[in-house]
Amino acid sequence: MPAINFNGLASGLDTKAIVEQLTQIKKGQIVDPISTQLNSYRTKKTALTPIQTALSALRATAKALNDTNNEAYTKKKTDSSDTAKVKITATDSTKAVNGTYNITNIDHLAQPDRVIFQGVSNRSTAQLGTGTIALTYDGTTTNITIDTTNNTLDGIRGAINSANIGITASIINDGAGATPYRLVLTSNDTGADAAITQNLDSVLSLTLDPTSSDLINQPRDAAFTINSIVYSSATNTVADAIQGISFELLGVETTDTISLTVKQDTSAIIGNVSSFISSLNSARDSLKKAINPDSNNRFGPLGRDRLLQDAYYEVGRLSSRRVLSAGAYTSLAELGITADRSGVYTVDTGKLTTILDQDVSVVRKIFQGTTLEDGLAEKIFNYTDTLTNPIGDFADRQKQYDDSVNRLNKVLKDRTVALSNYQTKLKSQFNRLETTISSLKGQQDQITTLAAQISGTANNK
Repeated sequence: MPAINFNGLASGLDTKAIVEQLTQIKKGQIVDPISTQLNSYRTKKTALTPIQTALSALRATAKALNDTNNEAYTKKKTDSSDTAKVKITATDSTKAVNGTYNITNIDHLAQPDRVIFQGVSNRSTAQLGTGTIALTYDGTTTNITIDTTNNTLDGIRGAINSANIGITASIINDGAGATPYRLVLTSNDTGADAAITQNLDSVLSLTLDPTSSDLINQPRDAAFTINSIVYSSATNTVADAIQGISFELLGVETTDTISLTVKQDTSAIIGNVSSFISSLNSARDSLKKAINPDSNNRFGPLGRDRLLQDAYYEVGRLSSRRVLSAGAYTSLAELGITADRSGVYTVDTGKLTTILDQDVSVVRKIFQGTTLEDGLAEKIFNYTDTLTNPIGDFADRQKQYDDSVNRLNKVLKDRTVALSNYQTKLKSQFNRLETTISSLKGQQDQITTLAAQISGTANNK
């Protein structure tokens, strides 16, 4: 039978409000403290995440500076004073040596051999005879049959190109008179050894053009000097004259000096250092805000956290230490990396660039250390790694928060059920009270009526 809720009709009490108030009191005793603890752990976990992220970023930038294979420490920058005449095409930073290399007396560039024939009237119909032509190139002679199927200028060109012997045949229309179509044979390689020997003019109805013997059409090596040393090259791309760099000769220059410079690419290491300092500032700022009170002297969810306090002071200590065995420079400050009164670091890139131009090794030693002691980046990486690696201190702290949240969620669930049962019990008790009072009032009314009847009967007598 469903419970009857009189809501205080019999007693005159607001039993619904009383039940709600008693339930709220009970909730404050058994549920609210658990909810408060839950929210505290959740808030701490949320607050810890950006700090962990900032320290992970510091760990990553410190690792880069500490990496012995970091190309930023060895990367070289090359430049040509006249890129229209000499263009640098490749740089191997592991081999290139800092210095200036002066190129002079570019008398001529490397060029291929060209065999030019006089013109014919029609490239596709004129019959030029048949026979076996012989082409010798790079020490190999190739025989090609010319018959009635290919004895036009187009056919001869196609037959030579199909042979794939290192010679390219082409047809040029010089626009001159009745015989404008000229066959040209060009060696695919350049250099003095790229000579073509042929017998087309003795087998076919083709006549060798006298211009073939002009110097511009003869195979030649490039000729130039580097720092007064005479060089020659079969190609215009020179890869072995200057250690670690390749360059291409683009034009003749017999008057001016063209300087090729090789020096440290300071932008790469400055970029690494700047990223490290930026992440160092971010990490320290995150830690500082977490452990210190705000302007109203109130602490955040992680205020007074010993792990974060230790991290803040240890990161600061490591970044300010000296590497005494590094050489002429032993600290960040001496490199132009200084902190203001609030502990924020800035990088004087001008000063750092000057030091890098002088000797990049001293900068490297401050971050990577020497055989005698660890460097700053090495120290900071090792420390932040203990905090942020998958089984580090922060991961352990996050697990503690998660375990506490899981445990308290179970407690909260049980106490929420208990609170609901308590409220149901209160409602039942007040319902019984109302039923009892209502019954008593009914009996009272009956007694009152009976008393009145008795009194009336007595008065009538």
